[in-house]
Amino acid sequence: MLKEIFVTTVLISIFNQANCITNQTNTIKIHANKKDFIDGDKLVIDQCLVEDSSIKSANGEFFLIMEKNGNLVIYATNQKVPIWATNTDKTGGKRVCMQADSDFNMYSHSNTLIWSSKTKGLNGTYVKLQNNGKLEMFTKADKKVWETKK
Repeated sequence: MLKEIFVTTVLISIFNQANCITNQTNTIKIHANKKDFIDGDKLVIDQCLVEDSSIKSANGEFFLIMEKNGNLVIYATNQKVPIWATNTDKTGGKRVCMQADSDFNMYSHSNTLIWSSKTKGLNGTYVKLQNNGKLEMFTKADKKVWETKK
């Protein structure tokens, strides 16, 4: 299934005859696969969080965010104190992905491995941010194979 995203860009043109700057707005359409949109409390195979993207628990009390500094962090929505983190700030981490081999890995811009759940081969198919603030990995049969520690 394809979704359309509308992105608006404001371009500043040259001075007009009255020496005023005129603006021009262009709208472009981008088509993307549904799996590219992260909405909800889990990441499935081939989905990634990139800088400043997040998922939230079903009850809305917790969120997992890939911070610009390279750290993947779980926060309580009403607090600024991390509940769990990869402690990878300033390491160049740019994205964290749920992979088909069952690993949940963070990579730099140059695809260098920064952090791993070390779950390769455990048949995990998705990670889910639970209503208690834990991030857990499950198999297709919903068997838990990994979780964050508080």
